[in-house]
Amino acid sequence: MGTLLELTNCTLDNLKNLVDRPAGQAIAPPASIKETPLDVLEGVLTTRKTLEALLVYAVTQLAMWLSKPDFDPAEMDTEDHIPQTMDIREGSKRSSRALADRIQRGMPGEMATDLEKLLKQARPVLQKSVDGSDKGAEGDLIQVLLRFMSEWVMTTPS
Repeated sequence: MGTLLELTNCTLDNLKNLVDRPAGQAIAPPASIKETPLDVLEGVLTTRKTLEALLVYAVTQLAMWLSKPDFDPAEMDTEDHIPQTMDIREGSKRSSRALADRIQRGMPGEMATDLEKLLKQARPVLQKSVDGSDKGAEGDLIQVLLRFMSEWVMTTPS
């Protein structure tokens, strides 16, 4: 989940950089004389679609992650309540429990908060990236994702 959030952040940074450039400006020179250069508008459209897809994927993955039960009871060791597939050395037990406790207490809430913040940062950049002919065509994806998070993700106990 952290890697997905980082990829989304990087894509958002790229889109921020592109929307501040003139639409017809070339991003990179063509590889040959016969090719046309990639312009800012094409880069904005591609990056916007990528960012939207990443945001949808991040929200749905977080919701699935939080709705998944902590452990499968069939895999549990009745004495220590840890999965039987784990290394049973004492140090491993302590570190595994500590990691599981930390994840159960804080990580889902942190991930949800980070993702909500990222969605709010992305909204104005996505709105700025839509040209005049595209306005209103897609609706407000960010509003849909924020509402989904408030109803399905943020209400999940962490």
